[in-house]
Amino acid sequence: MGDRWAWCWPLVLFAAACGEQARSSAADQLEATAETSQEAEANELSLPRDTPPEQVLPLAQKRYAQGYVAEGPMITGELARGGSSDHLLVLKTGVCYRVVGVGGEGVSDLDLLLYDPAGVQSNQDSGQDRFPVLGMQSELCPPRGGAYRLQVQMYEGAGRFAVGLSRSQ
Repeated sequence: MGDRWAWCWPLVLFAAACGEQARSSAADQLEATAETSQEAEANELSLPRDTPPEQVLPLAQKRYAQGYVAEGPMITGELARGGSSDHLLVLKTGVCYRVVGVGGEGVSDLDLLLYDPAGVQSNQDSGQDRFPVLGMQSELCPPRGGAYRLQVQMYEGAGRFAVGLSRSQ
């Protein structure tokens, strides 16, 4: 039996080596794809990834809130991983809104959550990126006006952020 299977060992070793190389190649491609998607995200707005979020926000609003008009001052800040900050937005009945956020360099996943005047979460960004947008997946047209709480959460990464509110015309 030893002579009969002796010719198989080179094939088994070759297959194992090829399998390892294929796994390594696949892992390399996966990592490259992740890096490429992050670069694509940064280049999505034709800017280097290290461009300050305050400079990226107007372009992001133009892209993700097309047909809307910017309203109120820009919200800016810096958060560590797992950190959050709360901000007041006064929204009116009969108007639809978009809330656009931009995470700066070092930010991988920035999230936005919106709470109505009663404190109930009414909207949240479900993407896992540094460009959260509220009002794209589902309309953000408050049934009642009032003081809404916007929470900015740093889910992955750390760094500066900028958020802007836009309203329908």
